[in-house]
Amino acid sequence: GLKMVLRQFEDALSTVGIQRIASLGKPFDPSEHEAVQHVQTDEVPPGVVAQELRAGYRWQDRLIRPALVVVAKAPAPAAATEGEA
Repeated sequence: GLKMVLRQFEDALSTVGIQRIASLGKPFDPSEHEAVQHVQTDEVPPGVVAQELRAGYRWQDRLIRPALVVVAKAPAPAAATEGEA
């Protein structure tokens, strides 16, 4: 029931020209995204949106609300152990 209502709401928004911004897995774009955190991961390349916290929307070519996202960064290099010199 709730999924159906959400789908109807999104359909109503699209009829007036409001589109959701697809951000997950896309390169970070400061004109569409607002980065609130960086996360070290090797699951996605650095500079790519790893998680979307809040969806962003645009109306025609105007940004209504930027998407709040978490951006991936390269994992820190492993610290050298004491045995290595």
